[in-house]
Amino acid sequence: MSLFDYLEAKKREARVKRQMRDAGKIVAGASLGALLGLLFAPQSGEKTRKDISDKAQETKDYLESATRDAADSIQFKAYQASEQVKKTYEDLKERAEQKKAEIKDDIEIARAKAKAVGEVVKEDMKDLKKDVDSTAETLKEGAENIKEEVKEGASEVAEDAKEASKGIKKEVEKTKKKIEDNK
Repeated sequence: MSLFDYLEAKKREARVKRQMRDAGKIVAGASLGALLGLLFAPQSGEKTRKDISDKAQETKDYLESATRDAADSIQFKAYQASEQVKKTYEDLKERAEQKKAEIKDDIEIARAKAKAVGEVVKEDMKDLKKDVDSTAETLKEGAENIKEEVKEGASEVAEDAKEASKGIKKEVEKTKKKIEDNK
């Protein structure tokens, strides 16, 4: 039973109490009517008093019985409501504990996933570092090779330039000689 059901039960109890009061009023009114009817009935005084006394006793007995029944009913309903509140509380407590356990499990799963991701990232970082180191080594070797090739190329260019310079000097000398011979 939920809190809503409990509140509905309380409303029903209040309605029963009102009905009992109304029933008491009706009984009191009927008793008064019967009493008045006896008082104005054409009977002897002793007989009228006896009828009034009997009716009063009947009304008293009826009211006591109705009061006891109402009290018993109210006590029973209060007990039921109390038990329902306890049950609802226990249900809510159990649900809260289940949710707590579920959240704890979810946290453990999240931690495990985070740890696994951390391991993957760590391995990837190691691989990346190896790749960076390898690339740096390759670039260093490439730079040294280029340096050597540039040196060799520069030496060859220097030799070629010397030879070309010698060849040009020879040609210039020849041309000078021809010019002098033609003069």
